Amino acid sequence: MNLALKNCQRSFLKLLLFYYPFIKRENRLMKNCFTMKIITGKSGFTLMELMVVVGVAAVLAAIAVPSIISWMPNHKLKQAASDLHAGIQFAKIQAIRARADCAVVFNAAGNSYRVCSDDGGDGDWTDGDETVIRSGNLAGYGHGIGYGHGTAGNPIGAAWGANDISYANSRIVFNSRGLTTTLGYVYLDNRTNTCYAVGTPSMAGVVVMRRWVGGGGPGIGWR
Repeated sequence: MNLALKNCQRSFLKLLLFYYPFIKRENRLMKNCFTMKIITGKSGFTLMELMVVVGVAAVLAAIAVPSIISWMPNHKLKQAASDLHAGIQFAKIQAIRARADCAVVFNAAGNSYRVCSDDGGDGDWTDGDETVIRSGNLAGYGHGIGYGHGTAGNPIGAAWGANDISYANSRIVFNSRGLTTTLGYVYLDNRTNTCYAVGTPSMAGVVVMRRWVGGGGPGIGWR
């Protein structure tokens, strides 16, 4: 950021030196026109004032842009986790409305997930004959977002699970009452190794979202 600020300052000084002859001429013209301005009641910006505004804006941009760039990966990760949380809630609501099983199926290889309203009648939620009613693509958020636990020191449950998906067979199934016997968590991270966990810790089907904030011991460090 210091380098960007210095570059901005040098650019501003170069511009100021370049426009200095014009500024002097403009000031002379302003003195000659001062009486006219009073008579007409009209006023405006001088070139000097305009250059000062441009310089201040450039300095503020040099300070703000690096902060925005560093903030974006975590913002997008939180958005991805929130969308997954909403997708799981959607599956639960659909199961209650349809009075039938509804599942969320996670695909670690494809960095994605699907919400399915039925299994095609064969009890298999992954063989391609399911009815998909919603899907999510983690790679679409950018910033290296996908399944992973970043720098999180320990899982919320007993284990991270295969590909950071602790659900058996990589899926959650809700019954017609919105309850589930598939308990677990899905972990998402980004290129800065920040981590979120989204899951169902109880048979009641309550969906929670947690962020790793540090600490030690099973479940500790998640907020």
